[in-house]
Amino acid sequence: MKIFVLRNVDSSQLHYAETVHFVTFNQWGHGESFSPDLVEQCSVVLDLDGVGGFGWQTTCVKEIFENTPDHKHFRTQNTEYMLTKTEFTNETISNGKRHN
Repeated sequence: MKIFVLRNVDSSQLHYAETVHFVTFNQWGHGESFSPDLVEQCSVVLDLDGVGGFGWQTTCVKEIFENTPDHKHFRTQNTEYMLTKTEFTNETISNGKRHN
């Protein structure tokens, strides 16, 4: 199983998600479309559901330091983040729970 891990570089706070979306905004600040990849001025949204709920959302991306399919390092308006795609195996999952 693959999950995404978003780490706040300064505080080391972690957020886990099964899905990640890159949302772009219109001139009024409303979500306008999905970008296929991380771009400046998008927001990273974890575990977006079909009715507008989500697990975590960043402020808009201001600078991108690294952008590969499995690792993204970027700065938003107020925080520096690293987003990685991680593979969990049977050894890291037991009793249906993820272990950090």
